[in-house]
Amino acid sequence: MSRRFGLLATLALVASTLLAHPTLSQASTTPHASPAAEAFGPHYSKTYSVQQFIRMKDGVDLGATITFPSRTGSAPAPGRFPVVLDLTPYGRDGECGCDSAAYLASYGFVFAVVDVRGTGGSGGNLNANYFSPRQARDGYEVVQYLGTRRWSNGKVGMSGGSYLGIMQYLV
Repeated sequence: MSRRFGLLATLALVASTLLAHPTLSQASTTPHASPAAEAFGPHYSKTYSVQQFIRMKDGVDLGATITFPSRTGSAPAPGRFPVVLDLTPYGRDGECGCDSAAYLASYGFVFAVVDVRGTGGSGGNLNANYFSPRQARDGYEVVQYLGTRRWSNGKVGMSGGSYLGIMQYLV
């Protein structure tokens, strides 16, 4: 079991590292704030967040905070962006140990933090759902939802360690 967990932790670290650095081909899509930003992709100095529910096929609503790159802070930047997803039982209010929404959005990622079933602002029951097939289905449905929004380029990755890393494995 520890060998499997070690592999899981390594895969999660590699995935989160790769997602933190957008491709250089995106560098010419928007003006840059610094030479460092030019090397790693577009730079947005502001963010725009919305809180919403994402309905699962069984009717349960999962609470989500979605943060977008923004030029003004009052609306999402135009365009289609890759999405980074954190599925957490710890609450999406900043206590979840999630990545920094402002950091990811500044490099052209949409960042979605979603409370797993029965936690935070989500409906349903967490009892008997810890790392269950239902949580895996929820994660799959959330990825599908995020990948098909008009602001998404269809690429959805996940990040986070511990519980969040196990959710990546399940999904």
